[in-house]
Amino acid sequence: MNEQSNKIFISCGQQTDEEKELGKEIQNLVRELTPFDPYFAEFQNSLEGLTKNIFSELYNCKGFITVLHRRGKVASDVRSRASVWVEQEIAIAAFINQVLEKDIKVVPLIQSGIKLEGVRKQLIFNPREFTSNSDALEFIRKKLSEWEVEPTNAEPLTLVYRIKDKHITHERHDYDFVLKVENNSEKNISDYHVDIEFPRKVLVDKKFKHEIQGRKTDAHIFLRAPAKDEKKTIYPGDREPLLRLAFYVDSEIFHDKLIMGSQVTATLYSEDKLLSKIDIPFNKINKF
Repeated sequence: MNEQSNKIFISCGQQTDEEKELGKEIQNLVRELTPFDPYFAEFQNSLEGLTKNIFSELYNCKGFITVLHRRGKVASDVRSRASVWVEQEIAIAAFINQVLEKDIKVVPLIQSGIKLEGVRKQLIFNPREFTSNSDALEFIRKKLSEWEVEPTNAEPLTLVYRIKDKHITHERHDYDFVLKVENNSEKNISDYHVDIEFPRKVLVDKKFKHEIQGRKTDAHIFLRAPAKDEKKTIYPGDREPLLRLAFYVDSEIFHDKLIMGSQVTATLYSEDKLLSKIDIPFNKINKF
């Protein structure tokens, strides 16, 4: 297997809108409070998907945030069982941590009213019980702020992005896609740029200073930032804003399978060397 990566594995229910919303907010906290990228585990429908995605990401992760939600009732008990899928991911993480002796930071949460039995009591050490998303997020924010985990073999620069809600109605959701670059090294860096590909139709603005006309497609805009006259020296430990894109989702866009199935891509270069690339499914950066 590969060396330990710079990711935090998020294991969270995805059956309801509230559960999906919690998963997205946890991702935002990871980006905001840590130098790591979040990996939000999705259900896999094949053995290959399990091996390449779930198993591999669990083995290589730096941290593990697990959220157990209520599912069906336990026979002869007023309490509920938890998500079997999430429990299985907890068991895998425990094996990696305890048997393979790979150090993984863990933040365990359990929704009130869940009954844990047998070995599950031992695998989930001191889980924090929560009753609402805000309660869970407050606890996660506190724990992430306390973590002392350094990135593994970190590149001198890394990309950090956030999705900010601007205006949410039943008819339309407006967001900002905010992209920053962080200096993880001990030296000043001034030679860098990022190439961004973003679905064209969802953007509020139609003209951009940073657009590279020769690289655009019918579906995606191609941007390069910062422009030569905007470049700033990034000092060690600093995060420098690169780009803010206003975009929206309404019913028409939500039902457009090509747009919802498309990717947002950001590729970071420094001194003509590719340092990192992030591919974000568009359907993961909106809550419509």
